[in-house]
Amino acid sequence: MREETVKKVIVAHLKMQNQRCKLTKGAAPDILKDGVALEIKGSKFDKPPVLKQLTGYAFSYADLEIALPYDALSLDFLYALWCIECSIKSFALGRQRCIAVYLVGEVSSPATSPGLYSVYKFSSVKDILDEWNTEVTSSAYLPYGTNIDEAISRTSGIASGLDDRMRLWLKTKYIEANWTNKVSLQEGSNETG
Repeated sequence: MREETVKKVIVAHLKMQNQRCKLTKGAAPDILKDGVALEIKGSKFDKPPVLKQLTGYAFSYADLEIALPYDALSLDFLYALWCIECSIKSFALGRQRCIAVYLVGEVSSPATSPGLYSVYKFSSVKDILDEWNTEVTSSAYLPYGTNIDEAISRTSGIASGLDDRMRLWLKTKYIEANWTNKVSLQEGSNETG
């Protein structure tokens, strides 16, 4: 998904939520919301410079939020965001600081028309990791009496391809099943759930 599409979806979502926001240009975050920096990324971006950029914003603004397509999220990027979140929490003593994450995805089902997007907001990176860890823990459970060959086969299957598995989980649980925050980019339509 292109960054410009994510930006249009997020701006429409914020308007539906009656949140004031200001689009910026240049070396500033993409959107400012009363001292909160909201950076927007598309599906493809160069992670090291983005992490440096986000770290600067995390320490320079009251709070930091990032919006990106769910399919742009990888475990290494997620853990890097968590590292930034841990640092700003320890830096801002007496104030709970987190990095909010908006996940955006186009809803693709026979019942919907093209141009319908879903937005899901996690209040912190830790929330995503906690949910994901619960998902992995339950899927890695082996029932009593599982033979060793089956245990090895099942466990190696679960352990490989975790990024793809996480993206499918995000899509299924938070994009396609989320009917409360829908945004339509169709002309003349402003669909919400």
